[in-house]
Amino acid sequence: MSSNIDKRGYSVNEVCRLYGICRQTAYNAINRGELKTFKIGNRRIISPKALEAWERKLQKASGC
Repeated sequence: MSSNIDKRGYSVNEVCRLYGICRQTAYNAINRGELKTFKIGNRRIISPKALEAWERKLQKASGC
């Protein structure tokens, strides 16, 4: 069953799969304040806007 609702947030595991990184790399970025998150209960969620901002920072840092 597929939905037309836009994704409002990604779990850390989803971000890891999207970018091909390990959980430790994601949590390191979160702990350094580079990747902004919010919590719902015990789950840490990354908004699409925060993910785009993080990606732009990475691209800028790598000279892309």
